[in-house]
Amino acid sequence: MNSYGKKIVLLMTITFIAGISKAKETCHTLPECQKLKLQIDAKIQKLQGGFIRNGKIERVGNQDDATGVCERQSKRLPTARELAIEATLFGAEILETYEVPSGEAPRGFYLVSVINPDNKRDQFYFNRLNFKWPTNIPLSRPWIWSSSLDPNDNENAFGLNSENGYIYGEFFNGHTNNGDSAVCLDP
Repeated sequence: MNSYGKKIVLLMTITFIAGISKAKETCHTLPECQKLKLQIDAKIQKLQGGFIRNGKIERVGNQDDATGVCERQSKRLPTARELAIEATLFGAEILETYEVPSGEAPRGFYLVSVINPDNKRDQFYFNRLNFKWPTNIPLSRPWIWSSSLDPNDNENAFGLNSENGYIYGEFFNGHTNNGDSAVCLDP
């Protein structure tokens, strides 16, 4: 190998080592990588400024209406987790279930357990105590629908109440007065 080739190999090695040293988190098992993916997804959503601040808020009557509005735009409703991550931009907090090994969440946190459209269960702890909806984001109604359903009652769809920060399930066809909200996300 000539000196030019040795320089390229040395430069590639230094670049590789520098890349490894910059990485703050790594994973070696499926559970570790799944945890890391959740953290990365949340960080990306926050860095993008959130979909509520950057998206169009649609006025809808119920979750079926919300789903239809988004599907007509070739988009989708956010999951309960995505709404919870969004709520962290407004003061709420999330703890993953693995962060509460005893099952006894700290004061103010409650368990959110849902089934997402991919039929996978998602669970996390949520704290809305410091949640405050920004006054510069008007909503026609405080309820924002998600695509997530209650695993114990599939007639309840989850959403975010922007007045108090709670994420919980509501009867998905119970509202018919075009008084709720939807935010449609890219698939």
